[in-house]
Amino acid sequence: MKNKSILLSIALASMLQAEQITSIEYVNLSKISTPIANDTLGMKVGDELDIDKINSAIKEFYRFNYFNDIKVSSTNGKLQFIFKEKPSIANVDIVGYKSRKDDIEILKKQIGITRGNLYSTKKS
Repeated sequence: MKNKSILLSIALASMLQAEQITSIEYVNLSKISTPIANDTLGMKVGDELDIDKINSAIKEFYRFNYFNDIKVSSTNGKLQFIFKEKPSIANVDIVGYKSRKDDIEILKKQIGITRGNLYSTKKS
């Protein structure tokens, strides 16, 4: 009986042992670089998976204000962050305003919508 309880204790201890990170992947991440994402995460390959650090990292990622949604999954030590980035403005066309190119650029600056800015319904 004593041997069985020791084996059970060892099995439970190994199940409760934190999962070790074998890889970290960022999917659909283009607004920030991988090194910045790694610094924000605060964990690296070889570290034990820490839910508190992941939660803190998600909050930090949202503070960048580039993302609508962030999902995280971990399977066999493979940590994956899936980002849904906010849309960016690719181009601004002003129709019906015929003038010099300089005037159009001034108008774009006054509107506050320029190429590369994040799109927001408040600006539409």
